[in-house]
Amino acid sequence: MEAMEKQLLDARHWLSTEQSNSQKMLGRMKTLEKDVEQLYQEKEMLQREVKELRCEQAGRSRLYAEERREGELQQLRTELDRVVSEHAAARAATESQLADVRAQNAILLAEKQEYKERIDDKDHQIASLQVVNDVLRRELFELQQKVLSSAPAVSANEGSEHVQRLEATVASLTTELSALERRLSDVSARHQDERNKIIAQFEEEHSRHKAERQECDSLVERMVNELEQLSMDNRSLRAAAALQQL
Repeated sequence: MEAMEKQLLDARHWLSTEQSNSQKMLGRMKTLEKDVEQLYQEKEMLQREVKELRCEQAGRSRLYAEERREGELQQLRTELDRVVSEHAAARAATESQLADVRAQNAILLAEKQEYKERIDDKDHQIASLQVVNDVLRRELFELQQKVLSSAPAVSANEGSEHVQRLEATVASLTTELSALERRLSDVSARHQDERNKIIAQFEEEHSRHKAERQECDSLVERMVNELEQLSMDNRSLRAAAALQQL
């Protein structure tokens, strides 16, 4: 009987202990459930924060990309304005140089025409002097023939006077002929010097004009190449910007 009571007491004690343990376990389970729920809430909050951070980062990335693209486009516009301005200035300078060259060519052509007229006038003077020279030579020859043919038919005094007059005339004509020959030689030399001077001046102006034209063509070609390269860079930047937006 005592053994049964003892067993009963032990059973009650064990049951009480189990109930107490069960209560403790339930308390711990509730605590764990609260902790798990809190962890879920914290997880959701962290997920929301991560999502917000990602959205904010994406927005910042887009903003940074847009700002960078805008900066590149602004730099490109500035470079384009600079190149266009330089091209306009170079074109204006080229047109000014071409205008100067045309004006100089017009002056050169006018001077060339003036020199040509002067040369033609000198040629005419030379031809006239040659005609006069030929006439004087012919007159001198005729006078010499007259002296020779008339010498036997006149008296000594008359012949002497006539010869003296003829000799004086011949001497005068000879002097005039020599002067004309010197003038002819001087005119021919000046004519040749002026011709050589005109040819040298024309060749110099032609060479200078050709060099200036080549320099202008080279400058225009360089500016065109820069504009083409700038246009290609602009297209590349636009394509890159379109890819970033995608």
